[in-house]
Amino acid sequence: MRPCATTAAVLAILLLASCGGQQSQPAGESQSIAPGTIVRQAQFDGAADALIGCTAARANKGSNVVIGDLGLVGQNYPKAQLPPANDALIYVAMELLDKNDTVPLWVLTGRDITPSTSYMELRMGYSPKVGEAREDELWRIVEDCSEANS
Repeated sequence: MRPCATTAAVLAILLLASCGGQQSQPAGESQSIAPGTIVRQAQFDGAADALIGCTAARANKGSNVVIGDLGLVGQNYPKAQLPPANDALIYVAMELLDKNDTVPLWVLTGRDITPSTSYMELRMGYSPKVGEAREDELWRIVEDCSEANS
């Protein structure tokens, strides 16, 4: 009976594909996330500038990390697809592949909610180098920096 069920499933997938239906990726294969997409966001204890600085310092793996406010970073790196400021002071940290690169591997933004709490967003970058494992690693660094500031 299993061969029939498998055959039926394969035929259903082929029929969907030939009719323009959507196919989901097999389990275990990650779908690519569009650059600039927010992959993590949360409120943390600690001022945004301190969290951004701490995270950038700990995440730097010998490559080029850029830190600054939204206006300065956005002006120098227009391809970073940063969020609108909406009259808020937003701090940015991002990692570039090399010093001549203008496209980030990942982007972390933060803004103060109160003097001792901030809202952080981690955006997917533009390189296959940054995958789910790096995303998890970066978010753990933000969490660790927040705990250190508490």
